[in-house]
Amino acid sequence: MKKKRNMNEDKVNSGLSMDLDEPIINLNNTLTNNYKLTNTNNKINGINHGNNFMNNGNNSVNNDKQSDLDEEMEYKFIPELNVKTKLKDVGGIDKIKGEIEDLVINPLKYPQLYKHLGVQPTKGVLLHGPPGSGKTKLAEAIAGEIGCPFFRVAATEIVTGMSGESENRLRSLFDQAKACAPSIIFLDELDSITPKRENTFREMEKRIVSQLGICMDSLQGHFVIVIGATNRQEYVDSMIRRNGRFDREISMGIPNQESRYDILQALSENIKISDDVDFEEIANLTPGFVGADLQAVLRESAIHSISRLFKSHNIDDTDMNDLMKNLYINREDFLIGINKVQPSSKREGFITIPDVTWSKIGALSFLKSELEKQIVFPIKYKKLYQRFGIGISAGILLYGPPGFTSFPAVYPLQGHLSTLSWCGKTLLAKAISNECNANFISIKGLTYLQLVTLIYVVCSMTEIYLGPEILNKYVGESEKAIRLIFQRAATSSPCIIFFDEVDSLCSIRNDSNQVYERIVNQLLTEMDGIQNREYVYIIAATNRPDIIDPAILRPGRLEKLFYVPLPNEDDRVDILLKLTSEVPIDPLVNFQIISQMTDGYLSLLLIYSIVSEGLSYIPEELIFTTYSLNNYLLAIFRDNSGDRFSGADLASLCREASIIAIDEIRLSLSESPVSDYKLSAPENSVVKMEHFQKALLKVKPSVKQQQIDFYHNFKLKYS
Repeated sequence: MKKKRNMNEDKVNSGLSMDLDEPIINLNNTLTNNYKLTNTNNKINGINHGNNFMNNGNNSVNNDKQSDLDEEMEYKFIPELNVKTKLKDVGGIDKIKGEIEDLVINPLKYPQLYKHLGVQPTKGVLLHGPPGSGKTKLAEAIAGEIGCPFFRVAATEIVTGMSGESENRLRSLFDQAKACAPSIIFLDELDSITPKRENTFREMEKRIVSQLGICMDSLQGHFVIVIGATNRQEYVDSMIRRNGRFDREISMGIPNQESRYDILQALSENIKISDDVDFEEIANLTPGFVGADLQAVLRESAIHSISRLFKSHNIDDTDMNDLMKNLYINREDFLIGINKVQPSSKREGFITIPDVTWSKIGALSFLKSELEKQIVFPIKYKKLYQRFGIGISAGILLYGPPGFTSFPAVYPLQGHLSTLSWCGKTLLAKAISNECNANFISIKGLTYLQLVTLIYVVCSMTEIYLGPEILNKYVGESEKAIRLIFQRAATSSPCIIFFDEVDSLCSIRNDSNQVYERIVNQLLTEMDGIQNREYVYIIAATNRPDIIDPAILRPGRLEKLFYVPLPNEDDRVDILLKLTSEVPIDPLVNFQIISQMTDGYLSLLLIYSIVSEGLSYIPEELIFTTYSLNNYLLAIFRDNSGDRFSGADLASLCREASIIAIDEIRLSLSESPVSDYKLSAPENSVVKMEHFQKALLKVKPSVKQQQIDFYHNFKLKYS
């Protein structure tokens, strides 16, 4: 009977003659000079695979199996030695640098310390984040800091068409890494070779997942650390992510402004930059950009800089050395480069900061102030709020009357529904996100009628896409989608999750609809756990707060409720000015009078006074008798006693007035001999007061007095 080997007492028996008691920083030359994978026989630099192959404590490697192991080692993975990239070359990793040093760098750089304590360091670290966030660059920098062999392996190198060959290659990779330990194995796009076994139907994929788990278990006693990279960590099999394998996960999300500044500094270290370039400004102008995007900005800026040089100089008649002395990338080059680069996170389905600012939102000044206190200021002045122990609200609900709602319209090409709704709630959420430089996820809810219509139209689709995908016809997938949304937000923090029409997702639970009940339960679970996710906030909007499940509205969830009312007279003036800021308006247009005419509480006498004093247009057929004039005034406000104009109604009014003005200009130019497509508007063409008067005959207020009373009563109940 053979005696079992204690692998903790073994030393690596290799041609490198490495001692774990010796720091790896002193072995760099030894690695470079001695480790070469050029032999074509079944041994690597004299390494005896029988001595180095890992024993699990139950079996030992028999000599009669040595030839089989040698055959499995035929596929050679060539490691990279002396990687030049260092951690200082990777910007924006200050938050995770300490964790990287503790998990990977120190164990491989000073293995004798861990051996002295008799503990095994972490076997695997999973880097996850959006494409271009620097996962591969960070893995290279880790290997460069340690100075150890770096096995860079793509999924395509593992997977083969021959049965059993993929598993053989995995075993070969780990054997070679153990033979030259300390070393690093970097598995890029890990999710492509380790999908969840319950979601795959191919036996080969299941075998690869199982083999990778076995190989990682075999690292016990060897100073080899596996670094995996993925942008979809939720698709990696849980068996691989358990403790003892990839038990530590590091998020590399979308960098914030401070991290973007550090990345720009690192990328431009050897680039000629003009003194007028302020990287703080560039970082502020690139929300949602990851490291690869910022590198693309530098490249586009350099291209424009060279193009500018060609336009200003005759290259053939100028000495090239003289030109290069004055060749720099200036601020203008960067601004043009930013406009040419689209953030990859936006293309890949992640989120970016919206471009809506406070200045684009008319009225609601009191609500802006409250929202700044609840969300914007705690993010902007984080340290000040932390000093006083004040956090932000767990969640905010914006409720109020709808601006305008149309019937659901199905777009055949996209296969999804679009419901028009505007009351300022969505714009407010986007503006908050912009003001505090937070990323933004917008989730559109569905009414029951829309859901039934959508299922009828696209019943063959697996997923329904409405913003981030939520509703799925398979049991459990809708809850999974909600989990992924919160995970994505945590990866991209600071981030605001905006639930539009939240009443359709979180209606009061009952036994009649188990789908919505499960969705509400999952959302409650995620909202309770949001306090553990730093800088992820929830804003929800609805015009039916009465049907939202009460559990959603309790403190700790959507604990702050803000009423978004209809605009008053001054607010309507502000909104009209914002809506017409880019429209040619006649200076004689009086928005104050238009605002007064869009108030549903005006008396007939006041209307008559406004019309007679401020309006120049009255139809000729109605101007002769008081009775006819009164009919005209009543036509403007027919059936709307107490009805109010919303912001969307005012937008419709401005649009209708512009269309009336365009029709008049088009008719006046119709007799011109010039072809229609060559016609252009006269420079003096503007929207006049009479156009707004005519538009008032067509556009009616959409919010009834009964709705206003309902919201007032709800506000009193929850105030």
